[in-house]
Amino acid sequence: EGHLVLLPGGAGEEGTADAAEAARRAAAVAEEHGLPVVACQAWQLLGLLSRDQGFDEADACLERMLAVSERHQLAAWRTEALVRLGANAFLRTGDATRLAAARTAAGELGALALTQTVDGLIAMNAVLCGDWEKARATVDRSVDAAARVRNLSAHRYLLLADATLAAHQGRRRERDAALLRFRRAGGEDSLLVPLQRGLCLAVGALLDEDRPGALDHLEAAVAWERERPSLYFLGGRWGLLPLLRALDGTGDTADHRAALASHGAQLAWNKLFLGMADAVHRGRGGDAAGAAEAVRSALRTGEAFPLARHLALRLVAEAAVADG
Repeated sequence: EGHLVLLPGGAGEEGTADAAEAARRAAAVAEEHGLPVVACQAWQLLGLLSRDQGFDEADACLERMLAVSERHQLAAWRTEALVRLGANAFLRTGDATRLAAARTAAGELGALALTQTVDGLIAMNAVLCGDWEKARATVDRSVDAAARVRNLSAHRYLLLADATLAAHQGRRRERDAALLRFRRAGGEDSLLVPLQRGLCLAVGALLDEDRPGALDHLEAAVAWERERPSLYFLGGRWGLLPLLRALDGTGDTADHRAALASHGAQLAWNKLFLGMADAVHRGRGGDAAGAAEAVRSALRTGEAFPLARHLALRLVAEAAVADG
């Protein structure tokens, strides 16, 4: 039942907290009574729900799942834990090393669906890191195969990675074709909508120098997230949107501090844009030296993401000239 709160139109934040508490009780009872599969299921769900409490908490749940699976020699559940830990690692750092190891483990196990799921994550990581060839090859390897075996969640994610790849390359026709497939696969009724609106469409709009369009997409992503539990933190709410609001004067330092306090601020992609927002606020406050250091720090944080670095510099350039 806990998984129901993850569906669009689910029970919201209160329902998520209740589901997390129920899952934690289930995990404790299952471990006490020697039901390792049930325990792994509960810890897996908690690993998702606990992202709202921070990625340290989420990883702690997944490490517990990994320990249970290894203790009871549950190879499939061990691989699931490795995949989710790898996904969190790439979100926090941009490094896909653990994801690659998880894919190897899934392949050795013969877990086709899980391998396709990891390919979606690897493809999106490659997009963010500007490795277009790797992203293209990974999508092509698994997107249609996932559809054939009705692995719908992986198929949707791979389609979104495909659309995001095209958007980040400025290929609007290819982006729109991939988004049409995404829509037909039910993607706009899934939890991927914030990524579609923010990571794909808003970034694409900014590359087209369309800031109003980007803001529209980001605001739509935030509105969507307010009504549902959010499992994906790269939709722009905790990074790109605070930067755009800082630039247009609708976001102040209090808003910026609130964004920094969010769990999404732990992710490397978001840290880059939040660092640039900090630079904008410092520059407008007359702290030119502090603004320059904030830019340097942000660029170091976002070293894995070349397109995002260039985009961020383009966005703050005019403010830098105006504010010194």
